[in-house]
Amino acid sequence: MSDTAAKPGSTSPVEQGKSFLVNSVLSALLLNFWAAITCLFLEGKSAYDLAFTLWDDRYAKVPMEPMGEIILPQIVYYAAFLVVTAAIVAFFLNPSRVRRFTITMLVAGSVLVAWFSGTFGEMQAFFAGNRQGPVGWTILMQPWVSTILFCVALAIGLVGTWLLVAQEVPAPGPSVPVTSLSWWRQWFFVSNSWRLRLFLLVGTVTGVIALNGYLILGTGDANMALVSAMISGLAALAMACLAGRSFSLVLRKRRVFLARNPLQLTLFSRSEVVDKVGTIHDMQRAFMVNPRNLIWRRVRNVLNGAFTAGTTAMIAAIAFMTVPDEWVFDRAFELLPWALLGMLLGVSAMAILPEPSIFMLPAFLFIFEQYDAFLADYSVPFSGSYVIVAGLLLGFWIATTLVTHFYMYRAHDIERNYFLTIFLSITFAGVFLLVCFVDRFQHDGQMVQEPITGVMSVLELVFMTASTILPGVTIIFWLVDLGYRVFRWRYPRKSLLASDLPAPRTRKPVLSITAMIGDIVLNKLPPGKRKIVALAMIAALGASFAIVQGAVVYPAHVRPLLVKNDVLGIWSVEATVKVERTFRIDLSASAPAAQRIEISAARGEWEGWHVLVSPREGRTIVMTSVTCSDFVHATLPTSIDHDLVESFLVAYLVDEQPDQLLEIPPAITRANGEHVDLFWRVRVPVNASAGCYTSTITMVVSGEPYSVPVALTVFNFTLPRDNHLRTAFGGGWTTPSWFDELSYLRISQYDMGIPFSSNPAHGPVQYWWNGTAFEFNWTRHDAAFQAQLDRGFTGVRQGYFPSRPGSVTNDTLWQQIQADFVQRVSTHLEGKTWTDQIGRVHSWVELPYNYWTDEPPVERYQQIHDVNSLYHSGTSKLRTLLTEEYLAGYPILHDVVDIWCPVIGNFEPGAVVNRHAAGQEYWFYVCVGPTAPYPNMQLWEAGHDPRLLPYICARFNADGFLYWSMTASNDTYRAGFDGNGDGQLCFRDPRTSRPLPSLRLLSFSAGVEDYEYIWLMRTTAAYQNKTGPLPSSLLGRIDAMEARLGQFVGDRPQFVSHDYNQLHSFRNDLARLLEDLWPYSQLLYA
Repeated sequence: MSDTAAKPGSTSPVEQGKSFLVNSVLSALLLNFWAAITCLFLEGKSAYDLAFTLWDDRYAKVPMEPMGEIILPQIVYYAAFLVVTAAIVAFFLNPSRVRRFTITMLVAGSVLVAWFSGTFGEMQAFFAGNRQGPVGWTILMQPWVSTILFCVALAIGLVGTWLLVAQEVPAPGPSVPVTSLSWWRQWFFVSNSWRLRLFLLVGTVTGVIALNGYLILGTGDANMALVSAMISGLAALAMACLAGRSFSLVLRKRRVFLARNPLQLTLFSRSEVVDKVGTIHDMQRAFMVNPRNLIWRRVRNVLNGAFTAGTTAMIAAIAFMTVPDEWVFDRAFELLPWALLGMLLGVSAMAILPEPSIFMLPAFLFIFEQYDAFLADYSVPFSGSYVIVAGLLLGFWIATTLVTHFYMYRAHDIERNYFLTIFLSITFAGVFLLVCFVDRFQHDGQMVQEPITGVMSVLELVFMTASTILPGVTIIFWLVDLGYRVFRWRYPRKSLLASDLPAPRTRKPVLSITAMIGDIVLNKLPPGKRKIVALAMIAALGASFAIVQGAVVYPAHVRPLLVKNDVLGIWSVEATVKVERTFRIDLSASAPAAQRIEISAARGEWEGWHVLVSPREGRTIVMTSVTCSDFVHATLPTSIDHDLVESFLVAYLVDEQPDQLLEIPPAITRANGEHVDLFWRVRVPVNASAGCYTSTITMVVSGEPYSVPVALTVFNFTLPRDNHLRTAFGGGWTTPSWFDELSYLRISQYDMGIPFSSNPAHGPVQYWWNGTAFEFNWTRHDAAFQAQLDRGFTGVRQGYFPSRPGSVTNDTLWQQIQADFVQRVSTHLEGKTWTDQIGRVHSWVELPYNYWTDEPPVERYQQIHDVNSLYHSGTSKLRTLLTEEYLAGYPILHDVVDIWCPVIGNFEPGAVVNRHAAGQEYWFYVCVGPTAPYPNMQLWEAGHDPRLLPYICARFNADGFLYWSMTASNDTYRAGFDGNGDGQLCFRDPRTSRPLPSLRLLSFSAGVEDYEYIWLMRTTAAYQNKTGPLPSSLLGRIDAMEARLGQFVGDRPQFVSHDYNQLHSFRNDLARLLEDLWPYSQLLYA
C-alpha cells in the first residue's frame, strides 16, 4: 500500500473503503472464473497429460533414449501460450486500459465457456459421465478453444490478483515525522492493514479453488464448474460495466523520482515517488519490505519470483505425486486443512521476515528427500503424516509466493506489472502442469522416469545451491540497506518540490484490441445507452449459455427409456459407450420412450450392447434374475440359440470408470441412481440367414419382471474365418477356456501354450543334448501349434534358441551348434503348412517371432545385430521382432529385423512401404504413452478409443499390433500399474475365478472385426480373378470408402477422428457396401 499524503478534495476514507469493498468483490469474482476453469481442466487433465499438441508431431519431437523420440510434452507449448498471455496482461494493467481489457476478457471468456459447454454436452453422448471423461475429450476435440479459454481464464485471474495487490486502503492521514507518536500509530495502522490485505489475498485465491473443487467433487458433475465460471464472469462483467467504484482506486502508474545525484540515481531510491500526473507519494512504509538499492531490488525480485514459483510448483508436485486422476480433488481436500494452517504461518512469517529466500532451504530438503525416498522403492506416499507435512508446506509456500509478489509490487518500480503477471502465471501454470504430470511417477519402468530423474538431479543442484547462498547474500544487502535508511533518517533529503518534477511525457494513443468491446461499452456511448448495451450484452451471454445448457448439456442426461415407472428406468447404450458410476440419467415423465434395442452384425461376428437399470433417487432395487430368449428370424423358420448370448455385470475401477466384467451374481443391489450395468454379447453363426431377428431380455427386479425387446439385423455377408491383423498381447492365462475367449475376440497373446523346452520340470521335453548334438521330439509342440492354428491365432512369442549344455565350453563351437539348431528348427516349421480361406498356402515359420529385447538404446544395436544374425544363420527363416522404429541412419539393423514395431508416437507411415518392399513387416504398439490425441487403452479414454487402433493399422497397411500386458495388476490402484488401467485389460472374476476381458479389450476386438470388414472389401477388389470382374459402380464405392478411411484416420495416427458418430457411420456404410459385394466376395471362400 502507499502512504499517499492527504490532499484537499481527495476522496474521503469512507468512500475509499466502499470502493475497496467493491473492488475486493470484483477481484473475488474474477479469481473465481479463473479457479473454475483451472479446476475444470484439472478434472479433464488426463486427456493431454503427455502428448497433447496442436501441430503435426513431426515438428514436436525431442530425442530421448531408450525411446528414440517422444512427442514434445504439452508443458512446453502451453508455457509459450502462458508467457505471451502474461506479457499481454502486464501491458494492459494500468488505469487507462485495465477496465476495457477486463471487459473484453470477460466477454471472450463467457463466449468460450458457452462453446466449451456445448462440446461437453456432445461428448456425453458417447462418454456418459459427468467428470473426467467428457471434460478430457472436450479438451481433446476442441484444442484451440480449450487453449484460448485456459489463457483467457489465466488473464482474468491475473487481473483479479492485481486488483487485490494494487488497491489502496483508506489513507491514515498526512505524513508526519518519524519521531512523533502519530507516526507510530500510522505505522501500526498501515502494518495491520497490510496483514489484513495479505490474508484477503491468500484467502481469496485459495478459497475460490476450494469452492470449485468442492462443486465438482461434491456434486460429481464437472458442469458445475462451467456454471460457476459463467455466473462469476457475468457478475464481474456487470460490475466492470455498471459499478462506478470498480477499478476506481487502482494506483496510477508510478515511477521512482529521478534525482539529480547520479550516485543516488544508480543505487538508491527516494522515499518519495511521483506518479504521471505529479502526485507526490511518501513511500517510507512501503519500502520497509523492499530494498532501497535499485540494482539489488531488481535482481532480488527476479530471483524471488523464479524461486518462489519453482518452490511452490515442486511442493505441489510432491504433495500430489502418484495421485491418479480421479483422486486429485480428494487429495486436495485432505491437504486443505493443513494448507490453511500453512498459509496462516506463511503470512505471519513473511510479515516478520519479508524475505522468502530464508525459508527455501527446509522446503527443498523436504522435496528432494521425498523424491529420493520414492526412487528407493517407488512406494506411494499416502500416509497421514505425509499429508500433514505436505499440506503445511504447500499452504506456506502459496502464501509466501503471493506475499512476495505483494511486497514486490509495493515498491512501485516501472516493471512491477511484468514481474507480477509473468511470475504469477508461471506459478499458477507450473502448479497446474506438474499436478497433471506427477500422477505418472508410479514405477521404475516408465519412459518418463529416467529423464525426470535426470532433471531432478540438476534442479537439486541448482535449488540447493541457491537456497544456501541466496539468504546470505540477501542478509548482506539488507544490512547495507538498513545502513542507508539510518543514514537518511539522520540526514534526510530535502522535500520534493514541484520544480523538481520531471516534465510530463506525452504518449501517442495506443491501438489496442480492447477497442473492439471495452471502448464501445465505456467510451463510445453516452451513459444511458452504455447501461442498456452492457445489460443487453450480459443478457445475451447469459441466455446463450442457458440455451446451450438446456439444448445440449441437459439432453445428454435424457436417454430414451425402454421401461419407466416410479421405481426405476431401463435404458440401453451401444457396446463401446461408457457409462460412469456418477452419471445421472433423467427419469422424469417427459423423458422419451424407446421401443426396443437395435443391434447389427455380420455372420461370424460378435456384437455387444449395454442394458442399464437405474433406480430413482431414494429408491433401492435388487435384481435377482436375468435371462434372454432365442433370437427368432422375422420371416424365416430359423433362430439363433440363446446359448450364443452372454451377459455380464459391469464393475467400476478407480472409483468411477466402467471396465471390469463379472459373471452375474445371484442378487445385485443398487440405490440412489447407481446403475446396474449389464453388458451383453451375441455371436452370429456363420450359417445364419440374413435378416432381422428378435429376442426378449427378462429381468426380475425387486420381485417384478421386466421385459426388454432386442432386434438383431444380420448383414448378408460373412466375416473371414482367418484373422488378418496380427496381434501380440502380453500377459493373460494359458488355459483352454481363456484361449477360446481369445479366439472369440480374434486376439493372440505372447504365450499361446506351445511348449518348447529342454527342462524336464516343464513336462516332456521337445529337445535335448545327446552329448554330441541336439535331438528333437516335436509331438507336443506340433499338436499345440495346430490347436492354436485352429483357433485362428496369428503368432506366438517364441525364441527357438537352445539352452547351452554344460559340456560345451568352447564359444566358437557353441555358436556353430546354435546356428545348426535354428536352421533345423526353421526347416521343421517350413515343412508344416496350412491353407488360408482364400487358397493361399502358408508355412508355420511365418508365425513365431523372437522378441527378446525391448525398446533398446542405440548402444545395444550391435548386440542386437549379432544375436539376430545368429538367429538367421544359413537358411533359417525364423523371425525376429524389435520394438523400435525403422531408422534409415542405422543400417546395422536393416537386415536382421523381420518385424519392426515402434510405439505409435514414432510410427512413420512411409516406413511401412519401405519395409514391405524389403520383405519385412511393420507393426506398432501403445503402452503408458503416448496418450491423447493418440488412441490408447487407458481407462480415462472414451469406450470406442481402443477400437480405433485397428483402423489405424488398416489405414497405413500396418501388419500387426502389440500390447505389452493384459494382466499387470496393481494392488494400490486395482487397474494396471498407473491407475489408468495401463497393462491390465482382463480380470478374474473374484467370485468364480473365471478370466474375463475388460470393456477396453472388447472394444479393441470390435475394431479387429472392423479391420476384417476393410480386408474383405479390399480383397474382393484385389482378387477379381477369383470373384469375377466387379461393376464400375462397386469399384467407385470401394474407392470412396478408401477415401473416407483416409479422412477418418488422417495423414498420421494422432489425427484419427475420435468422433463416435463418424466411426458408427463408416462401419454401417461399409456393411452396406459389403452386402452389395457379397455375390462376388463369397467366391473368395470357395
